[in-house]
Amino acid sequence: MDENIKKIIPFAKKYKAHVVWNVIHNVLYALFGTIGMVMIFPVLKVLFGNEEKVTKLPDYHGITRIDEYLNDTLFYYVNYFSELHGPDYALLLTVSLVVITFLFKNLFGYLGLQHLTKVKTGVLRDLREKMFKKIIELPVPYYSEKRKGDVMARMLGDVNEVQNSFFMVLELIVKEPLTIIFSLIAMINISWKLTLFVFIFIPISGFIISKIGKSLKGKSTQAQQENGFLISVVEETLTGLKVVKGYNAENFFSATFNGSINRLYKLTNSIGKKNNLASPMSEFLGIVVISILLFYGGNLVLVDKSLDGSLFIAYIGLAYNILTPAKAISKASYQVKNGLAAAERVFEVLEVENTIQDKVDAVELEGFKNEIHLKNINFSYGEEPVLKNFSLTIPKGKTVALVGQSGSGKSTIANLLTRFYDVNNGEILIDNHNIKDVTMKSLRDLTGLVTQDSIMFNGTIKDNIRLGNLDATDEQVINAL
Repeated sequence: MDENIKKIIPFAKKYKAHVVWNVIHNVLYALFGTIGMVMIFPVLKVLFGNEEKVTKLPDYHGITRIDEYLNDTLFYYVNYFSELHGPDYALLLTVSLVVITFLFKNLFGYLGLQHLTKVKTGVLRDLREKMFKKIIELPVPYYSEKRKGDVMARMLGDVNEVQNSFFMVLELIVKEPLTIIFSLIAMINISWKLTLFVFIFIPISGFIISKIGKSLKGKSTQAQQENGFLISVVEETLTGLKVVKGYNAENFFSATFNGSINRLYKLTNSIGKKNNLASPMSEFLGIVVISILLFYGGNLVLVDKSLDGSLFIAYIGLAYNILTPAKAISKASYQVKNGLAAAERVFEVLEVENTIQDKVDAVELEGFKNEIHLKNINFSYGEEPVLKNFSLTIPKGKTVALVGQSGSGKSTIANLLTRFYDVNNGEILIDNHNIKDVTMKSLRDLTGLVTQDSIMFNGTIKDNIRLGNLDATDEQVINAL
């Protein structure tokens, strides 16, 4: 089993009742679908006037002879109503049974999809919730290395792809295969010789489809990465629009955007080519097999006289009944490849280690009484050192201005004080408490942050002012202004 499927399963466990009901309804869907095709046989018998004359209600002789029992029971009632009300009434009865059977088939199909929808939307919600929690918990350095647009693409696009593609596995392993299995059982009961051709077709078809789909996961991963880059270009352009316009850089960003959408265009076409090949390929292979069945079965009916004509027509109906699920399986197997590629990108974020977090024994910082002391701190962004053996003491109540060239580390000190980054060496102490030994929440409750860029979150001005203290009164909000 693919590792990404194993990682998705815990998310689905919460909805196991819906999964169980989906499986039950899919089993009934497949069963009634096969019964509906088999029911065509007595209709043809009545139409051709050669229905079996069963005058006595049969006895049940165990599960091994259940097919004989059901067949004889059906023809007993057909015979009974035919003699009582005429053949037209018997025909109405058999046709009504076919309609009722297909009604139940589609009812169970609908109920199965309802439960599957609840699983899909529930897992989608839980995945997004966990991913967003992870995104806001990850330290600031993570976003220095990753494009924000790529993270957004994983959060929105890739999680959707997991929902749309991965949960086809439930259809792939239950409804469609069972439809094929039940149909094959009925076909073997009619003619095992004819069914041999079908058994030859299934592995050949599976081999061809798997060969076509092998490269699909790699292409899907490339397309999802390119989509992340595309969103990053849009996000960066809109965020820095004044800079873009101020430096007449519109053409540069347009060229970057156009290059990305052209690469995405080629990748999407390549993926679409393989996806679009699945359905016609499986249908063509199926029609080839049905053509062979028509030729060989026709000989059994017309020449050998070893197979009843109406039974052969019912057999062909069952053979055709295999085509639709076979097409669905081949198409779904391709889409599952897309889902696995998306799941890999989603779990890549969920499994990132948070390098800046509270210690197990971290304490609450009660307040600020005396001083902040930066003691021999060293810090670098990657390989590039920014601060070397820097020390500074800031007594409570004093205003300190840090002056220096751009890139000299002024903003870095503010980022270190709030633990957006951790120092490489040295200590930052607040009233002799190392900030690594206190909880980040209590530390940040004591700090205020005004960034170089003006940031307004969606909402009212009051909502933005209350961001650090959601319980602030209107009076406190006015005083802050």
